[in-house]
Amino acid sequence: MDDDESLDHQQSCPFCGTQDDCEHLALLVDRTYQTAEAGDLMDVFNSRWSDIVELAGDDFDERRAFTALLLEVNALVDASAEYDFEGGGPGNSCSYTIYYSSTTEKLAEAFRKFSLG
Repeated sequence: MDDDESLDHQQSCPFCGTQDDCEHLALLVDRTYQTAEAGDLMDVFNSRWSDIVELAGDDFDERRAFTALLLEVNALVDASAEYDFEGGGPGNSCSYTIYYSSTTEKLAEAFRKFSLG
């Protein structure tokens, strides 16, 4: 694997520099499959998204609604990054957004506000 490929799916926390889950990770979202995969906001994000989809009518613009939910998260956190993961074959790539809060207090506040929706 060349250096460019390895950088595609390894993001570092802007606050502590780790590439693993850390106390700053608010949310990791797979934009391709429209689901949260990690972070303190994961369960509440997936629950809210599920409710939105369930209550949507026939003319539902799923992409627009998902983007609006991501913008809501972005307004509550201190940093975010987007990256693509190429999984080694056709149809095996995903686009991700990862969101970080600078402190555990800010992360708790983001959770509280996002939970209230």
